[in-house]
Parts: sequence; structure tokens; C-alpha cells
Amino acid sequence: MQVLDDVDEVCSRFRPDSDLCLVNANPGRWVDVDPLLVTAVEVACRAAEATGGLVNPLLGRPLTLLGYDRDFDQLNERADTVQFPWVDPGPSLDSWQEIGLDHTGAIKVPHGTALDLGSVGKAWASDMIAAGIEQELGLPAIVSLGGDIRVACPDWDPWHVAISEKPGA
Repeated sequence: MQVLDDVDEVCSRFRPDSDLCLVNANPGRWVDVDPLLVTAVEVACRAAEATGGLVNPLLGRPLTLLGYDRDFDQLNERADTVQFPWVDPGPSLDSWQEIGLDHTGAIKVPHGTALDLGSVGKAWASDMIAAGIEQELGLPAIVSLGGDIRVACPDWDPWHVAISEKPGA
């Protein structure tokens, strides 16, 4: 689906050609980016505000220092136990409030930080895809991206979902 390709191309921390990686390579400077990334970061900042900073779009640096620096399909299994060092998160966890957003297409992150949209990215993309299906086709849809689910059910009877602790029960 084109929406998902666009989000991946612009917002991925694992694609060196993404706009997000360009922003992370230039902390403290305004960087021209696709407006889609500006919107994604705005959504992430609203989530940070709503959660008092528990959801934080600037965890890219600590995540990378902990070894989460590539996509899951590029990880190798290890037989030995990995000891993770204590990781200095860098600037204060509320530094997300210092992110600069220019809605014409530019972003600035504080020095010593890096964006990571993993906390809201899939949910936001699910919402966009479901809204597109609803708007274009007027049909109900369930969109799941790695467990982040959006249900769009325009003018239809609600879907009934049965949940059980035991299969077949």
C-alpha cells in the first residue's frame, strides 16, 4: 500500500535515506523534510504531552546505544548472553518539548538527541490507512500493523468480537 511505503520511506530510523535519519544526522539544525515526517513528529509530540513524557519521540539515541540499530530482519541470533551497559539517555527526557516543527516542511531536534517514532508510528500509519479506506471506499476495515490496530466501520453495524482464554472456548 502506498501510504505504508511513504511512511517507511520518510519515517524509518533504519533507512539511511529517510528524512528521519537526515534529521538525526543534523541535531540542532533545521532540516528540510517531507511534510509527512512533520505530521508524524507532531503526532508523537502530542502523545508525549498527553503522557507527561512517558511516550517520547527522542529515544533514538538510547535505543541505538542499547543495540537497537537495525531492523529485526537484520538481527543475528546470539548464543551468548549480552550484558547491556547503563545507557545515558542524554538530554532530559522532557527535551521533546524543544523539537522544532515548521509545517512547511522542516524539523529541528535538540543537540544530543535523535528521533524514534516507534512509540506511535505504526498506530499513526494504521489510522491513516483506515481513514483512507473509509474515505475512498466507504467500507469497514481492520488495519493491523505489528499489533497496532485501527477499526474503521462507517455506517455499519458494529463488529462482534469474541475473546476467550482458551482456544475453541
